Amino acid sequence: MTFSCHKTVYRPDGVNFSDDGDYTTKEVSHCPGAAAVARKFGRDTVAVQVASRLGFIDEDHYDGALEGTLEPQDLQVDKTVARI
Repeated sequence: MTFSCHKTVYRPDGVNFSDDGDYTTKEVSHCPGAAAVARKFGRDTVAVQVASRLGFIDEDHYDGALEGTLEPQDLQVDKTVARI
């Protein structure tokens, strides 16, 4: 499972929502923020692991998002207990 990026879920063209407003995944990307936070916790998300192993992205593909995300200590989460 992947963590969808809010910028691709809630696109201005509304492609991921039916005329009734129901959410239906059509065009969604993996969240670079979630990928960066996971990397800061010392582990890549499964989607990033698979994509990099298959050569779809470089290992450093989401590194540009590192600066724009919270630090693990700011989240006050025990890294040994967190399932990230």
